[in-house]
Amino acid sequence: MRVLPTVRYFIPCWSEPTMTALGPSAHEILYAVRSKQEAEYPLWQRPFFILALVTNLHGRCRFRVEFWLEEIDSEAIVGSSEDFDIEGINDPLHMQPLSIMMNAVRLPSRGVYHLRFVSNEAVLATATLHVR
Repeated sequence: MRVLPTVRYFIPCWSEPTMTALGPSAHEILYAVRSKQEAEYPLWQRPFFILALVTNLHGRCRFRVEFWLEEIDSEAIVGSSEDFDIEGINDPLHMQPLSIMMNAVRLPSRGVYHLRFVSNEAVLATATLHVR
């Protein structure tokens, strides 16, 4: 049985998070997207970053972030990060900060979108973005 990593923080940010000796920090946190005045959908969402703080890493773990549009009767994926691997140090107390870049993505409409942090097809964390 494989032990899944634990996600302590999963924060979307407009600019890349900084890592300091005191720990990670996020700047310009993103939870809502507003189009420019009179912009029409679909529109392109500029690149942004995710700050994830992960613990309980055992061995090599593969991750990705998926960007989903929630619709009334279904959900549709609109974008995804590249898959990436992290080599854990088998210390359940070690915290591993991750800065994940999300490429520009085409948003088909206004609505509720979800970012999902996925490892081995298991969703470890989610964040909700409201697109207006």
